[in-house]
Amino acid sequence: MARIRNTYGLILGIIAALLVFSFLTSSGDLGSFGTTVLSGLFLGALYFLVASGLSIVFGLMDILNFAQGAYFMIGAYVTFELFHADFMQGIDVNLRFPLGVIAATAVGAVLGVVLERGLLRPLYARPVFQLVLTFGVAIVLGEALKAIWGTEAYSW
Repeated sequence: MARIRNTYGLILGIIAALLVFSFLTSSGDLGSFGTTVLSGLFLGALYFLVASGLSIVFGLMDILNFAQGAYFMIGAYVTFELFHADFMQGIDVNLRFPLGVIAATAVGAVLGVVLERGLLRPLYARPVFQLVLTFGVAIVLGEALKAIWGTEAYSW
């Protein structure tokens, strides 16, 4: 039990040190400090979602799908496009985002079925080729998204 308390104390000490370091590097500006902390928390949540998806897919199907992050990226772009689409402007703003998320989920599901049924099924017995294939799919999807939406940052 003492070992667990020591571990919790170490974790809390590291978190406190990181918060102090972040505050000092923001030159004492609370706005910049808050933005940095929230940005870090949101990025950590995104990493958790991607890692959870990778773990679930690996646990259920025994496939390491390196294209998982590309699917998240496609979902973000589809949601953004539908939220800002001209035909959606007549719909209430509180309803547009859930509709975009539902559409992004449907697009991800269709792409997932195509990847699994068309490309991964013949490679179930060869795990190294699965890794190479899904890594290649991630690169192809990333480049396709660059070709469609460009590389400039979008503002929500």
